[in-house]
This record gives sequence, C-alpha cells and structure tokens, in this order.
Amino acid sequence: MTEGGGFPYARRYSDPDGTLHGFIKDGDKLTSLDVPDSTFTVASGINNLGQIVGFYNPRPAPQVPEPDTIVLLGVCGVLAVWLTRRWSYRLR
Repeated sequence: MTEGGGFPYARRYSDPDGTLHGFIKDGDKLTSLDVPDSTFTVASGINNLGQIVGFYNPRPAPQVPEPDTIVLLGVCGVLAVWLTRRWSYRLR
C-alpha cells in the first residue's frame, strides 16, 4: 500500500493496549515513532519541508504526596509536649 504516488507518509496505529503510536512508511520500510515520556504519539503527515507533523500527550509529572494529617498531628503533639516540658523546667 502506498500513498502520495510512492512518497513516504506518516500515520498512526494503535497497539493491543489501545496506545497510539506514530509511524513513517517509506516503500517497504516502516519506522515507529514515539515521543519520549508521552502517553501517546500521533503522526498526521509530512509537510512540504519534509517534517513529520502531529501531536502527542506528555506524561504527567509524578505528584508529591501531601503530608498525612495523622503524621502532622503527631509531630505537633510531640513538639507541644517537648516545649511544655522545656518551659516548665526553666520556670523551676
């Protein structure tokens, strides 16, 4: 199957998991395209300058978990006890 009079072309395909990938077909040669750290890549075509055009979705940065409320309360409680004892020792 050729497109554009035998010229190379770029399209997309879906793997068994449903993830989209781009590819370039040039004669019998098929080259897969994936943007690093993306959830999917779609090649839409090749422009007049020979550049592959398309789009991708960047993988979200890992979220830093918020401190657990119980841990915060525990730390505050220990700090309150320590400060209370320290001040009561100074007042003697």
